[in-house]
Amino acid sequence: VGARLVARYVETCAAAEALHHFAQNLQTRPRTASNAKARGQGFGVAATSRGPVLHAVDIEQGQIVAWRVVAPTEWTFHPEGAVREALLGLTAPDVHLAALWARWVVSTLDPCVEFSVLLRET
Repeated sequence: VGARLVARYVETCAAAEALHHFAQNLQTRPRTASNAKARGQGFGVAATSRGPVLHAVDIEQGQIVAWRVVAPTEWTFHPEGAVREALLGLTAPDVHLAALWARWVVSTLDPCVEFSVLLRET
């Protein structure tokens, strides 16, 4: 465990230094006629351990004017997402066991989101 923590510390320091140099380059890089007129849209998707993360960007006159991110949690909790599909049709012998199973399903699909299960007997 100690070796892994040291390795993460070293990687974090190296990443911070690389980001610092990158930021300095951004501040000192002169604008050219070609990038001052740049316009367009772009997006990228990266696979993560909890699902895809999407970044979309709009550029006008060489400047980022909009940046949107769709995180794995948004895919998971989408009205037609994995949580809905996993809970739809869930049956249990009683409402308390159903609530326990629902907690397990949600925690398994996305441990990074706080949630609560409300019991309502009909």
